[in-house]
Amino acid sequence: MPRAKQKVMAVAVASGKVGYVVLRGDELVDWKLSRLAAKSPSRMQETLTDWLSLHTPDVVVTEAINPYSRKSKKTLAIMSAAQAVIVDSKIRHMPKHRKRDFANKYDEIEHLAMRFPAIAPWAPERRKFYDPEPLNTILFEALSLAVQE
Repeated sequence: MPRAKQKVMAVAVASGKVGYVVLRGDELVDWKLSRLAAKSPSRMQETLTDWLSLHTPDVVVTEAINPYSRKSKKTLAIMSAAQAVIVDSKIRHMPKHRKRDFANKYDEIEHLAMRFPAIAPWAPERRKFYDPEPLNTILFEALSLAVQE
């Protein structure tokens, strides 16, 4: 009898946004972003608890907290709150340092959109240097963490 494919949830946090993706084996089964979860550590904890209950992943991947990160103190506090929820849930947690295998995030998004066509419509257009970063980039940051070796 074949073994069930492992369900992996990856959660990414950036300024003003949090996103997750869920993979079952190599199949992308769900994704979502939230601005509310990025408001405070307590909001992150509430939101992530709901997401974990909804998806019951076998493992959760997050970005490892780096003391030399360029992320704001608030974003680091939200990341820390997310990791605390995962540890408390007893779900296996895999913090990873994000690899930079592409020249820029838009090249990586293009690659991920081709690999996972279901999420391709959410791929943001390359922005001008004076435009704010599109919200949907957080989905691809989470997807990048999920597939990173």
